[in-house]
Amino acid sequence: MYPDPSDILSYHSYERIFDAFLAQARAEPTAVALSSRYGQCSYQQLEQASAQVAQKVLQQTQGIEQPGAAIKVAMIADRGPALVFGMLGVMRAGGSFLIIDSNYPQARIEAVLDEWQPSLVLDCCCGDISSDLQGLQSEKIKVSSDAQAVQSLFDGEPRDLEAVAVDPESIAYGFFTSGTTGKPKGIVTHHAPLVHFVDWHVQRHGFTGRDRFSLLSGLGHDPVLRDVMTPLSIGATLCIPEQSFILDPARLIRWFTEERISVCHLTPALGELIAIGGDISQCQLSHLRWLYFGGDVLSRKVSGRLRDVAPDASQVNFYGATETPQAMAFFDVPLAWEEGQLPIGAGIADTQLLVVTEKGALANIGERGEILIRTPYLSRGYLKDVDDTSSRFIANPLADANDSDDLCYRTGDYGFYRDDGQVIFIGRMDHQVKIRGFRVEPGEVSSRIEAFDGVSRALVMAREKSDGHKFLVAYYTSAFAMTVEKEELHQYLVKHLPAYEVPQVLVPMERFPLLHNGKIDHKALEAMPLEPMGQHTDQICRDDLDEKTVDIIQGLEEILGCTIPEPDVTFIELGGDSLSFINATLMIEKSIGAAPDQWESVPLSELVAQVSSQNTREKVNDSDRKSGHPLLITIETSVLLRAMSICLVVLWHMEVLFVPATSMLFVLSGVSFARFLAPAIRACGNIKPVVLFILGFGVPTLLWQLVRFTLVGDGWWPQLFMLGTLIPNPDFPLWPYWYLDVLTLSLLFISTVWVVVHRWQERQQTALVSRLDAFQWSIAITLFCFALAVLQVTLDILNGEIAKDSVAPFRWSWLLPLGMAMYYANDAARKLLVSAMTLILCAAIYWSEPLVDLAPLIDPFFIGCVLLVIWIPRVHMLALLKRPILLLASSTLFIYILHWTVLYHMPKTGLPEWPLLQFTLAVGTGIVAQQVWSWGMPKSVRLLRRAWAVVRF
Repeated sequence: MYPDPSDILSYHSYERIFDAFLAQARAEPTAVALSSRYGQCSYQQLEQASAQVAQKVLQQTQGIEQPGAAIKVAMIADRGPALVFGMLGVMRAGGSFLIIDSNYPQARIEAVLDEWQPSLVLDCCCGDISSDLQGLQSEKIKVSSDAQAVQSLFDGEPRDLEAVAVDPESIAYGFFTSGTTGKPKGIVTHHAPLVHFVDWHVQRHGFTGRDRFSLLSGLGHDPVLRDVMTPLSIGATLCIPEQSFILDPARLIRWFTEERISVCHLTPALGELIAIGGDISQCQLSHLRWLYFGGDVLSRKVSGRLRDVAPDASQVNFYGATETPQAMAFFDVPLAWEEGQLPIGAGIADTQLLVVTEKGALANIGERGEILIRTPYLSRGYLKDVDDTSSRFIANPLADANDSDDLCYRTGDYGFYRDDGQVIFIGRMDHQVKIRGFRVEPGEVSSRIEAFDGVSRALVMAREKSDGHKFLVAYYTSAFAMTVEKEELHQYLVKHLPAYEVPQVLVPMERFPLLHNGKIDHKALEAMPLEPMGQHTDQICRDDLDEKTVDIIQGLEEILGCTIPEPDVTFIELGGDSLSFINATLMIEKSIGAAPDQWESVPLSELVAQVSSQNTREKVNDSDRKSGHPLLITIETSVLLRAMSICLVVLWHMEVLFVPATSMLFVLSGVSFARFLAPAIRACGNIKPVVLFILGFGVPTLLWQLVRFTLVGDGWWPQLFMLGTLIPNPDFPLWPYWYLDVLTLSLLFISTVWVVVHRWQERQQTALVSRLDAFQWSIAITLFCFALAVLQVTLDILNGEIAKDSVAPFRWSWLLPLGMAMYYANDAARKLLVSAMTLILCAAIYWSEPLVDLAPLIDPFFIGCVLLVIWIPRVHMLALLKRPILLLASSTLFIYILHWTVLYHMPKTGLPEWPLLQFTLAVGTGIVAQQVWSWGMPKSVRLLRRAWAVVRF
């Protein structure tokens, strides 16, 4: 029942792990110990094979002195009898072994070898281990899986193995887990914990020599020891499947049947595979009488499906950790399992589960706390890490006396006691997440999803948005021959969970990806691209939102022409870009008075709160300013310069003021790329966001070109497809839309490079490329693109007589990554670096005669603007000018598209050719067109979607 932390827990360590096996080999030498694709191996053959390995280990390590420690041996193994030969042999020689799964990546194997520092390596693989492994300077011994072949492994004078001093308190083995730093963390253990567990396991569950055990556990993890040593300690048979069977449900279920497996230790994920195999083959495992689950949370659905496949099998839920080691708590799964999470149970013999509150007291029934495992059968701690060992293996905090031998292991898990003293696992301390300020346990959400009819297994994970905010993603599998509709599952969760606990994305899966140890591969799930929820989410959570937030959501839906799934998304995640950003800013300021800095990266649900906080701070500062300058406001420098640049472009084409502002437009496009498109590219892993952005200005450009071509007849077909730069019109060589052509080419080029960089970083986990951040990559890409520009103008590539004046493609591309570097320069050192690079590149263009063709791109205005954006991100200006400037900046595209037509045809209207009038009409026409487009485009998109939905239906 309820544990008493002051109870005395007994401890004994007079046996070694292999003693019970040797007794069985003497008592029943002809009994079958191992069954595998290599045939059957008797206990006598296994004893002789392990003795040969032990003699070889002793021979090869003779003279190696390791005071106070067993000789360390690394076993690189696959799933076969050689693994068992090696384990027993190393222990009989008085050594300590480390099992390394041969299927691990080479980098992982090298890292583990470097930490373990073995004196000897056993190659227990079917083939030879890689000769490329670094850190494999140790002596290597090949161990075959054929018991007969192992008989000739040692050919010297044998030693009396009975006389080899093997202290039960010495280190017997080690295993590695993934540390929080990403570096493998070694855990070393002596003989007593495994001996203690096997003794309890056999007595509790009544195994006999007639039982047949499966070896399904991951080779590099400690449950493999219970798979191997439990049957060998009682004279039973250990059945070893081929590795390929474990991930193939049909072959796995057939193997279970052929081998007549009666006892199986497995993870819930492997249990689901067995259930799938049973559904496929329509057979039952009548021989299976014990199923032991560990390594993950067992769900009611998986348990129930296995009841159908193995109706006579008793199910036990195990709980433990590599540090404990082995299972230290258990719970017998009842036949009738009521809805709710299954307990992890209570401690095995001489073990207690203590739930300790944050105040250091033993938790009451239902009270939340950290789970501590109290037992004398803990591991010896972490390899080469005294600090971590002392922080996780602590003196019993609930004991009256500070007994250094009364130790507890801090699991890092949360749980609570039921009224019968059984412990319910809630979740990991490091898996807790905050969603919209609320603490969420993903495990609890997973349990709710698994309660939905048709769902077999679910896993909820927190994923991080580009702005650092987290959201929930639910992965789930369906029961055999059943389909779970995301729409119905979502509606179910909305009814049964608070809004902040409802996963933003639901991902149906055929099966979960698994690691070598049979657990779910979380990293593989994180690498999967996500699709947003469908149209059913348009009203989610809105009843709980304030009126202004709802206004903002509805306003953005109008501007972006989309349905916003839920209030925790950001403008960038909705596909917002620089074309829609300013209109959205105007809408937000109309709704709540001001848009906070970098609002595009703030969840919509937090905008109003941020503005309220900002206004409070401004009121506090009012007394200091003494009313200050009420007519002045601040505006982003990049927005102001965008408005100024398009005006200067119009004045240039009017031949009034000759300032090459187009260069600044390219740089500002690079700033927008870093701000809006780069996060979207990293999120989806391809250039789809850039293609959509190009369509955003390409479609209206195409439509206007068609109108001009039809009504006026001065169009040029390549210009319709943004190819006027590469295929110029010889009869009209002014290319009024060359800027958009070059911008399109540059965006496609830079975004492709960005995707390549992103994927390269993902693959090169330990290389320099993985340590470079976005700013450093932007600098590198800027220099690379500048080198391409130099090559273009010096080698005359794509730089013909017509195109030479303004539009050679690579001449401008370097300006986009320069803008990206400006955006990512978030400290003084980086700002200085970008400033210096800009000045050096501009000086190189001016002072180098071969680069004279690049000179039209830059001038003092350009350099000054770049430095202004870098060092002064916001500037003060008259409040009455803010809206006109925002309108100009948001209408850049349409002003650029239409101003040529206005200037060209204005003389035909009879209006006076006053520069101010020309400028006003050219700019005003673009602003009006932009407003009309912004009003009509989303409505057209929605109408087209509805029409398409009707056609599909």
